[in-house]
Amino acid sequence: MKPENQENGKVVQSIDSRSISTAEKLTKEKAMQISDKPGRRLKFNPPKTRKGKASFLALSLGGFLIVALVLVSLLAKGGGDPGSVIGAKKTTEDKSATDRNLPDNNNSSGYLQSPPANFNGSKLDLSFELPRMMVSKQDTASLKQQVSWQNGFAVMVVGVDRDYRPISEFSHKRIAQSGDELVRVNFLVGNATLYNIPVGYDDLSLYAKLADGTTVESERIDEDTYSTKNGQVLGGKQIRKVSMHYRLKRGSIFSIFRSKQFQQDEAEEDKGEERNPTLSLTINL
Repeated sequence: MKPENQENGKVVQSIDSRSISTAEKLTKEKAMQISDKPGRRLKFNPPKTRKGKASFLALSLGGFLIVALVLVSLLAKGGGDPGSVIGAKKTTEDKSATDRNLPDNNNSSGYLQSPPANFNGSKLDLSFELPRMMVSKQDTASLKQQVSWQNGFAVMVVGVDRDYRPISEFSHKRIAQSGDELVRVNFLVGNATLYNIPVGYDDLSLYAKLADGTTVESERIDEDTYSTKNGQVLGGKQIRKVSMHYRLKRGSIFSIFRSKQFQQDEAEEDKGEERNPTLSLTINL
């Protein structure tokens, strides 16, 4: 009986092996047939519901915006063509940065700053009488003529130097290329009182007055020998040499102008005295 069982077992095993082999073969053939069907893996089913379509549209727009932002960011970082607007702007910025980094004394051989002003021995007369009460007045003078104010201030223009050259040739060229020039006006200022008076930059307030009536403040050029600085005072019965510089269109005709209002608390207005008199001066050059 054993031999028969063993033989039957072999027959059964053989049949099972053939069955499995046949099943695997069919499975592979079916898989190949499915893979050979065109468009099977690339099949795309667009959403059919309204909600699905809206979600799909939102995702598409979001993707487009992300791509656009990336492109703009790349262009802003200098990826644009040098001939484009972005490239041109970058070139301008680079040039201005280069100009700012140039030293003040970036001077070529032979460039010299204008020498200190020559006052030619001019003098002021500080012996004029001071009234008890000031009255409003407009004074007009010419070159080398003194103007004396009732508060003890005296001034005279002794010379005008056109096309003043500062210490920096670079600054000089920038001014010249814009069609302007620096004009140096040389003053004598005096104090006819026995008390100190302020003569700092802001205190003097000597302006250039153009033909159309507009006024121009002086430039602060401290490097020049007789330039005035804020905080300076002038002692009683003293005189000081002062140079002031005005940036004007080249060849402009101008005069020197100053005006100041005073307060006189003790003025008796019923007797014709002014409580707030104004003194002004014009010096034609």
